[in-house]
Amino acid sequence: MKTLWPKTLNSQVKFASQKLGVKEDDLLKNALTFYLSSIAPYLELKTELQAWDKLSDEALVKFEQSL
Repeated sequence: MKTLWPKTLNSQVKFASQKLGVKEDDLLKNALTFYLSSIAPYLELKTELQAWDKLSDEALVKFEQSL
């Protein structure tokens, strides 16, 4: 995956990788892994809320049809 980063981000990644003694690719991989794992609960909640919204809409349509 080829990604173009802003120059400021590139320099921050380079600086951090040098200070931590890790490759830039490894630093980015670890950062993305951490970020994605931290937002996983939010994504699960969003999916659940969408399912509840769909069920609510279906129930409302059935209720309106019964009137």
